[in-house]
This record gives sequence, structure tokens and C-alpha cells, in this order.
Amino acid sequence: MKVMPSLLIMRVTSLAFFLLLNSLPAADFQTDVLPIFQNKCYKCHGNGETKGDMSLEPGQIRRFISKQGPIVPGDSNAQILRMIREEPGVEAMPRQGGPLNEKQIAVITQWVVEGAKLGEGTPYALTQKSVLLSGTWTNTEGKRIEADLLGVEDEKALLRIKGKVHQVPLKSLSEESQAKIQEAIEQPSQPKEEK
Repeated sequence: MKVMPSLLIMRVTSLAFFLLLNSLPAADFQTDVLPIFQNKCYKCHGNGETKGDMSLEPGQIRRFISKQGPIVPGDSNAQILRMIREEPGVEAMPRQGGPLNEKQIAVITQWVVEGAKLGEGTPYALTQKSVLLSGTWTNTEGKRIEADLLGVEDEKALLRIKGKVHQVPLKSLSEESQAKIQEAIEQPSQPKEEK
């Protein structure tokens, strides 16, 4: 059986990606995938740009994640993956700024294969809430963290830490932090810095 060179290259490349994927931890949209999109794809598909009617921004990307879309959860042969792998028969992406490196391709591939989830159960809309108060928060054990307070739901403070929203039980925070939260939610105004 004679195998065409391009087909052989695709098979070897697929095997290499499979092996690389198995050595990577789970891909997280916010911390792993989004920075790649922002650095490599937003010139055409972000910051209000939607070339080809496609946006990779978190608030828009959900429209393109489907069985018929360019991002098919669980499909290692999804259109977006074929484009970033620069496979024959599809338009190579990104057009500007050079191709993605192997690790970037592997991360996006892993994210798609793992289901193209947009966060750890935290809806994207939650990450876009207005900041009520930015500051330092202390838990009952004395550990301090820098975070943005987005609100309170079900006795949990919604704290954005390094871009991720965490639901922190109020009772796990110090009395001082609980008091600051109570004050911030009772008198919401423009985002403010802690004094």
C-alpha cells in the first residue's frame, strides 16, 4: 500500500500531538487557551474584530462551539484545529503574526478534545460582573489574597483572583473581610480600591 507523503506527515503529526496531549495537565480556557487566542488570534478574531464572522472572545466564542461549528467539542479533527495545524485543504490560521508553536497547538487541541469548556463551572457572565471592591481578603486562618469582589451569592463571596472567579464561603473569611463585603454589597457604587 502506497501512502502519500502529506498523509504520512499528517498521521505522524497527529501521533505526536496525541502523545504531547497525554503529557499535559487538563487545559483550562481562561488560563491556558484564552491567552493564546489573545496573543495570536485577536488581531482578526477579538477586540471587536470578527473576520470570517468569528470571534474568539469569551463572550462570543460559545456561538462557535457546537457539532456544526468550527469548534466541535471532543473532535480532534475540528475545523479550528485543522486550520491552526495548517492542514491541506483548509485556510491556515493565524494569517498574521506567524503560526502557533507545537505547544500552543497542543493546548488548543487538548481543550477542544476535552470538550471545549469555557471554565471550571463558572459561567463566563460571572467573570464579567462589575467589581464592587478590589483589595486584600483574609481567611479565618490568616491567609491573605488580592482579589476583586464581584458580589455574594448563596452565602459565598464571588472573588476574582488572577482572572478566575472563585466562590468562597463567607464563613471561611475573617470577620474583617466579611464586614468589608457586607459594606460593599450594601452600598454598591463605582469599582473602588480598598483604603
